[in-house]
This record gives sequence, C-alpha cells and structure tokens, in this order.
Amino acid sequence: MSLLDKPAINFQKSGIYFSSNVLQEVRDLVSSILEVSHPLDTGRYLGLPSLIGRRKKAVFGFLRDRLWRKIQGWHGKLLSQAGREILLKNVAQAIPSYCMSMFLLPVSLCDELQKMMNSFWWGSSPASGKKIHWLSWDRLSSHKEFGGLGVRNLHGFNLAMLGKQAWKLASHPSSLVNRIFKAKDYP
Repeated sequence: MSLLDKPAINFQKSGIYFSSNVLQEVRDLVSSILEVSHPLDTGRYLGLPSLIGRRKKAVFGFLRDRLWRKIQGWHGKLLSQAGREILLKNVAQAIPSYCMSMFLLPVSLCDELQKMMNSFWWGSSPASGKKIHWLSWDRLSSHKEFGGLGVRNLHGFNLAMLGKQAWKLASHPSSLVNRIFKAKDYP
C-alpha cells in the first residue's frame, strides 16, 4: 500500500486559523467538523513564520539573530579576505534567501543585514572597535567586472526572488496554487 492510498494527516499537529471577522459559532463548527483545534501560537512552519502581521521587522528578526550568531562565531577565527568573501557569499547571503523567496522583507531589515556583513568584511567587531570601511557597500556589492566583490544587494535579490514566484504564477495558469489564488483573490 502506498502513501497515496491512505491519507496521513496528524490531527495532533494540525490547527486552523480564522480571520478576525469569522463568528465564534462558525469557528467552533468548522473546528469540530475538521477535528482540529484553534492554535493559540501559530509559530513557524518549515522555518518560516506561519502568520505575518503588521510588525514585519519583529517577525523576521530571527534572520538578523541567525546572521549575528554566525558572524560572532567567525570573528574569533583569523580569516583572510578571500575566506571572508567565501563566508559572506556562500553562508551569510544564504541565510535569508529561503525566506526571501516567499516574503517581501522590510528594506530596513535588509539594510541591517547588509551592515552586519559589511562590518564583518572590514573586520569590525565589538572587541576590536570600529574599523575604517575603505569602500562603500554599494561599491563592494557591484559586479566583479566593475571592481566590486559581486556580493548581492539583499533587497534587490528579494524582489528578484518574488518576481520569479510571480512569473511561475503567470506562466502556469493551471497549477494548484494559481487556481487557489484565483478562487480566493480574483474570482
């Protein structure tokens, strides 16, 4: 018997979230029919926040914290500029990329992440004090053929990732997610 023959829903891990304008009687009825509870804390699913409110910078603060912990772990090591470049491009920029493919991050958060990367690149740390940044981050993040390092501009990368999702929706009108959005948002 394959997994497709028998549904495998774990009702202890399942929950349902309602809009604030749904009546309590309707919430209770739907919850009893589906045999799931109202979650008090939506938490995260697959590492991403399940519910985004108005305070996006606070919701996505876990990205800043993860990058800060990584950078603090790297400060104790004696790294060459090439080693710093590899860590910035392959690790530091990969931390927010999955989240960026689903959500538009606040510009101020992208700027904060870039400032942390910039400080790491120039060797600034809380123990050694602030060092001179000989080039601006805009210059460092320009393409290698123009004299930069080729480090991504995080906000531009975020827009590109979301544009890719929009292109998938536009080019595959019969996909399940496209049909759901069509029925929900633009009938």
